[in-house]
Amino acid sequence: MSDSSTEHVLEQSVRPRELSDAEVDNRVIVVGGGLGGLATACTLAARGYAVVLCDKNNWTGGKAAVYEEDGFRFDMGPTILTIPAVLKRIFDEANQPLETALDLVPLDPQWRSFFDDGTTLDLHADVEMMRKEL
Repeated sequence: MSDSSTEHVLEQSVRPRELSDAEVDNRVIVVGGGLGGLATACTLAARGYAVVLCDKNNWTGGKAAVYEEDGFRFDMGPTILTIPAVLKRIFDEANQPLETALDLVPLDPQWRSFFDDGTTLDLHADVEMMRKEL
């Protein structure tokens, strides 16, 4: 035999409350916690949306994530940021200084490619240095 007060509490906790039109119009689900999903979620949240971010993994960052084991660190994907202005714009919109959130270290060369014949190609941000490299 069940207690009617218990049924009422259970019914209230299981049944979602009704949302106002403003609340419904303001809720967003972003699927994918890679760089694109994170940028989208951050931008929408900064614009006042209630954002839920869903990802298949138990971490965010997608291929920009890091895997660590036995004191070793492995980048899961890209490690170079070719257009930092795009990232800065996302942080600016969220009123968060990029410089305090991330430690971006400029490298020169930005990238070094190794070829089968033993030659290398260094990629530089400076156009004149890149021209000389080519």
